[in-house]
Amino acid sequence: YKSLKRHFPKKGAPRDPDFFAAVMITSGTLVKDTKLARLWRKTARHASGVEMELGGVCRAARYGEDGKTRVLAIRGISDIVGYNRSPVWTEYACRSAAAFAHALIVSGIIRRED
Repeated sequence: YKSLKRHFPKKGAPRDPDFFAAVMITSGTLVKDTKLARLWRKTARHASGVEMELGGVCRAARYGEDGKTRVLAIRGISDIVGYNRSPVWTEYACRSAAAFAHALIVSGIIRRED
């Protein structure tokens, strides 16, 4: 909570979240092992993060009904492998990802391909 207050003080000017497109490593299990994270940092330098849900979604999209379903993942990053989770940062990450997804949808940039 202290970290969130430091980065987003009530009296400070509003600040938009940073965002970027990046390669993610996906795992079917929660990654808590810092040794594994260090190994990935050495062998997959192009990856910017690790997550545990997207792999299943992409598999379902690829091998599902027609194999043509496309996936756009919008992630809010709240945890660092080896550190304790903070529910405040988790909530912030969820809300910022949802706000970005909403803004992207209403912008009209993404269109259906019928």
